[in-house]
Amino acid sequence: MYLKQKNRRVLKQAALHLAENDFVITNVQVFNVFTKEICPAAVYVKNGFTTYVDYDQQTTPPGLKTIDGQANYLLPGLIDAHTHIESTMLTPQRYAELVAPFGTTTVICDPHEIANAFGIQGLEYMLAATENVPLRVLFDIPSCVPSVEHLEVSGAVFHKEQIQKILTFKRVVGLAEVMDYQGVINDSTRMAENITAVENQGLYIQGHCPLVSQQDLAAYRIGGPISDHESSTIAEIKEKLRAGMYIDLKEANTTRNLVKFIKEIKDWPCLSRFTFCTDDRRANVIQKQGHINGIVNKAMRAGLSPQAAVSFATINAAQEAQIADLGAIAPGYLADFVLTADLTDIQPLMIWLEGKITYQKQHLVEFKQPKTLPLEKIDSIQIPSLQKSDFDLTVPPAAQQLSKIKMNYIAYQSYTSAFTDLKTAEFAVHEGRVLLPEQEDFMFVAVINRYGQKHLAKALLQKFGINKGAIASTVSHDSHNLTVVYRNSSDALLAAQQVKQQKGGLVAVKDGQILAQIALPVAGLMTNQPVAAVNEQIQQLTQAGQALGTGVLANPISRMTIVSLLVSPYFKLSDLGLVDTLQHHLLPLFPDYPN
Repeated sequence: MYLKQKNRRVLKQAALHLAENDFVITNVQVFNVFTKEICPAAVYVKNGFTTYVDYDQQTTPPGLKTIDGQANYLLPGLIDAHTHIESTMLTPQRYAELVAPFGTTTVICDPHEIANAFGIQGLEYMLAATENVPLRVLFDIPSCVPSVEHLEVSGAVFHKEQIQKILTFKRVVGLAEVMDYQGVINDSTRMAENITAVENQGLYIQGHCPLVSQQDLAAYRIGGPISDHESSTIAEIKEKLRAGMYIDLKEANTTRNLVKFIKEIKDWPCLSRFTFCTDDRRANVIQKQGHINGIVNKAMRAGLSPQAAVSFATINAAQEAQIADLGAIAPGYLADFVLTADLTDIQPLMIWLEGKITYQKQHLVEFKQPKTLPLEKIDSIQIPSLQKSDFDLTVPPAAQQLSKIKMNYIAYQSYTSAFTDLKTAEFAVHEGRVLLPEQEDFMFVAVINRYGQKHLAKALLQKFGINKGAIASTVSHDSHNLTVVYRNSSDALLAAQQVKQQKGGLVAVKDGQILAQIALPVAGLMTNQPVAAVNEQIQQLTQAGQALGTGVLANPISRMTIVSLLVSPYFKLSDLGLVDTLQHHLLPLFPDYPN
C-alpha cells in the first residue's frame, strides 16, 4: 500500500455522527476541485481522512476539537507531479525540511539519479530516508537505467527482473519518465518488458518525449506512456493533448516556459490534463521561488485562474498518477490541507498531512534532524588515477603529423538551449594535440566513467557558456559520470582531482586555483549539510562561474548537468564517446578516421 489505509466503517460512522470525528476546521473558505467553487464550510476529519464538508455550516458538536480557520482559504495539499529529489543536491530529509513549509504535501519522485549510481540499493536508501518526513514521498520506478543502453555505462542496469523486484517496494505508484522514446517507438525488448511489468500491476506509465510528433507520437502513446513534461512549444503541447496525454508543466532550473505556455492555454475549454512539476530544481531556486506554490502563484500572475491553477497542483496530478483519495477536500479523501490568507498568492499559514498539523506559526512541527544512513558513507567516485595528458585531445596515430584535422563537434543551438547540433570543421593540430580555435566560445569536454570502468571520452563544445578555466561535476545526467568542461588540461586535472577528493560534487578552477566547490558525498549527488550552507555554496559557485566567463549563463551548474544527457536532442558526449541521441549510435570524433 502506498497511501494510508482507510477503515470505511469508522469513517462512515464519523460522517453520520459528527461528534465521533477527531477534529473540525471551521470558518474557512474551502476550494472544491470538482466544482471549482470556493465556499464557506467546516471540514471534519477522522483518522487522517476527510469525512464531511459542511457547506451549510451547522453547529459543531459540543466537545469536539475545533480549529478556527479565521476566514482563510483551505486548499488540498499541493502535489508535485514529477521530481528528482537528488537534483536539489539535498538528501531526502533535508529536502523535506526545505519543501514542506511551502505547502507541498505529496511529491511523486523519480529516483533515477541515485538508481544510476547505486541501483536498487539507491532506491532502498531513498525509501528509508523518506520514512518520517513531513510530506508524502511516492516513487515512480526509474524506467531507463542507464538512460540509453549500450551508449553509456552507469552504476546499474535495470531490466524487467529489477523492475519486478522494485514493484514490491512500498510507496511505488508507477513507472517514471520513459525517456528512451526511440526504444518505445521501435519496440525495444527492454522498454516493452519494463512497461508491461508495471502495467500488469495496474500502475501508470509516465512519459518523456521531447519533439516526438505525428506517427512517432502515436506509437509512443500506444506504447504506454500517458504524460510528458518536455514540450518546448505550444504546438507540441496541443498535439500531445490531442493524443490523450497529460502535460506536466514544469518550472525547473533552466526551463522557463511556464509564463509563455500559461498565456496561451489559460482560456482553453479543457484544462483537466495539466499538472505542475519541478523536475530538476536546486535547493537555492526552491528557497527563493518556492516549490509548487511558487509555480501556482506564477501561473496565476500570468493569467491562469486560481481555480485552474490549484486544480493543476492537486486533483489533476493525483488523477494522472491514478491515485485515488488524494488531491481534494471531500469525503473519503486524505486530510492533506493548506491554509492560506490569499488565494492568488499561496503562502501557507498551516499545513496538515493526513490530519496532522505539520506546519504552523512559520515552523515545521516536530521536525527531526536527519540521521546518517549507511549508504551516505560510501565513496561512489571510482575514477582511475588521472594525468594532465589524459585531458589532451589527441588525434589518431595516423594523423600525428598533420597541422590540421577535420573534427565533429557539439554545438549548442544557443547559450540557453539544451539542444545541440553536430557540426564539422577543421581544427589546428600541434604535436598531435587538437588546439582550441581563437574564438572563445569553444571548450574541451571530457566524460570519465566513475564506476570503476576505464572509459574516458573527449570532444569539443561550442556555446557552452564559459571561456576560461574548468568546471567538473558528478551531477551529470543521466549516468552521473564525471564531466569536465575546460580550457586547458592543467585546470581540468585539478578540478577532477578535487571532485574525487571530496567524494563527488562540483568544482570551479581558474589558473590553477580552486574558486569554489560543492561537496556532494552522498552518491556524488547530494549532501546532508543544512539547506542554508548548501545554498551559500551554490551562490559561491555561481560567482565563480562569472570569473570563468559565464556572462550569458545564470548558473553554470545547470549547463554542466546536460552535457551528457543522452535523451536530449540531438548530440551529446558519454563516457563511451560522441552520441547521436536520435539514431542511438556512436559517432567518430574524426570523420576521416572512423576507427
